[in-house]
Amino acid sequence: MAERVEGGEEDASQLKLNRAAVHHERAKLLLTLALRQGESKHLGEAYRELAQARSGLGSDVGLWRMYLDVTEAKLFLAWGEVEQSAWLGARAWDVAQKIGSVKVEPELRALHASLNAKAPGHASVQWLGLTLGLV
Repeated sequence: MAERVEGGEEDASQLKLNRAAVHHERAKLLLTLALRQGESKHLGEAYRELAQARSGLGSDVGLWRMYLDVTEAKLFLAWGEVEQSAWLGARAWDVAQKIGSVKVEPELRALHASLNAKAPGHASVQWLGLTLGLV
């Protein structure tokens, strides 16, 4: 959640807080609380935190967009918004492919499994499965 400041000495005083990371981690925590406690009141707050994270993106936009899309896809799944969740999952995978990252693949496979359990015949769920190479 901290980044090194360019041109600074190699000590802790040259670290800069990554606000996008702070808001993203808070959104993930709120989403986890909502899912564990069965309280949807935390979902709206998690969504606002994701919006704050997106507004604070720095130079590594592609990487962060991928992570934020995965978290937002999980949030929409918790809200029961199957189509939006699948769309965000596919967008995250597209970004992952463009930047050559496979870090989110396990999370996206789990997202697809959850979406498929919730809405097995839904076109957007099938599309996500095709995008991930699962179908």
